[in-house]
Amino acid sequence: AALAAAQAAPPAPAAAPASPTADEVAKAKAAFDQANAQIAAANTELGRWKLAQVFQTVHNSKRAVSEKQAQYDGLVQAAKDAFAPLEGAKAQIAATEKAITDAPAQLKEKETLLAQAKAAVDPINTAITTATATITEKEKALAAMIEAGKNTAGKADELAKKLEALNAEIAKRRADRATKTAGTPEYAAADKLVQDMKPEIAQTEAALAAAKAGTPVADSPEIKAVMAEIAKAKDSIQGMQPNLKAASMQMAAAEKAMNDTKAAAEQAAKQLADLRAKLPEITKTCEAAKAESERAAAAAEKELAAAKADAEKRRADYDAAKAGIAKL
Repeated sequence: AALAAAQAAPPAPAAAPASPTADEVAKAKAAFDQANAQIAAANTELGRWKLAQVFQTVHNSKRAVSEKQAQYDGLVQAAKDAFAPLEGAKAQIAATEKAITDAPAQLKEKETLLAQAKAAVDPINTAITTATATITEKEKALAAMIEAGKNTAGKADELAKKLEALNAEIAKRRADRATKTAGTPEYAAADKLVQDMKPEIAQTEAALAAAKAGTPVADSPEIKAVMAEIAKAKDSIQGMQPNLKAASMQMAAAEKAMNDTKAAAEQAAKQLADLRAKLPEITKTCEAAKAESERAAAAAEKELAAAKADAEKRRADYDAAKAGIAKL
């Protein structure tokens, strides 16, 4: 009966689920907070990455502004300098004209210096020519004296007779000269006949003296005197050579300077004509260059303004993005 009663009784209600403990709640909250922190960190990192991209656009825009500014400044300067070739050509023309104006005075100066140098050379050349002629004359006389004195040994009697005849002839000529009036052409002609015999008499006397004394003709005082004159003339020429060389170099330098001045003047005249002929074309080219630079500068100025506006916008975007990051 007890068993039947138990089976007929209603089932006992189910046990209520156990409530979460404080530890489990703490763990769940910690996980939730960690997830929120990770999300916040991710959002911050994403914001920074976007900010970096915006900053790069700011940097690029600044660089673009610098490039546009440099391009604009260059074009403005090119416009200012467009007429520099024309100014240079005009300055060259002025300098060339001055060179042509100064050329006559410079040429006269060079000609004067050349004349002075030539005046220093001419006397030396004349002196050397004279000394050379003296050497030639004395060498001929020496050769004649040596030739006349050859084989004089043993011919004293023959030479004595010759000398006697020569003295008789010169005495006759002197007597004839005495009949003439001094200072007249006749006297001069008669005197010349007397003087013409003296060299031969002197040679014969020297040869006779050498023959009598047995002294070689080459050692005679007359020949020694002639040889001394030849040596003196040669020494004179040798002494003048350094002066001649120096004076000749100065004359050559002066002549070159004069020729260079002439050539420069001729070249300046040709150059002036060429410059004047090219001046219209240079002017036209400069005007075209200025116009082109100004046109390009105007376009570059617009591009520069646009670049600056874009840079300002990029900066504003960056500042806004930076402020947004700060709020995260």
